Amino acid sequence: MQPIIGITAGEIFNKLYPHSPPAQGQSHTYVDAIVNAGGAPFVVPLVKNTDALRGLYEQCTGILLAGGNDLVPALYGQEPMATTIDQDPARDAQELQLLQWAIEDDKPVLAICRGMQLINVAQGGDLHQHIPDDLPEAEVHSIA
Repeated sequence: MQPIIGITAGEIFNKLYPHSPPAQGQSHTYVDAIVNAGGAPFVVPLVKNTDALRGLYEQCTGILLAGGNDLVPALYGQEPMATTIDQDPARDAQELQLLQWAIEDDKPVLAICRGMQLINVAQGGDLHQHIPDDLPEAEVHSIA
């Protein structure tokens, strides 16, 4: 049986129709990588109901905490800087819950970019909100 890997979703906004509700999803590269590794991926939608989320989580053999937007700075004891503008508190809360369950159940977790930051913060770590300001000697970390 193929392992079922839950990939955490982010909100996607339609620039052509800014008044339409956001979609939920993730880059196809995550899906492709899971398939190419022999897994069966599904994107875990953002849900407000903990029982529904738990039901989705229980179907997973493992969790992929995907990349995406900035974490809410309050999670690591900071006020947001002017450069920290793309936050999603609902996603943060859901991914923290999924991570907590995975740790309790010893379920495998793969964290990429934002996901690694989430694990760090969940374990009591902090972050540099804007690397160019805090560490000007560092290499460029943006994809834009």
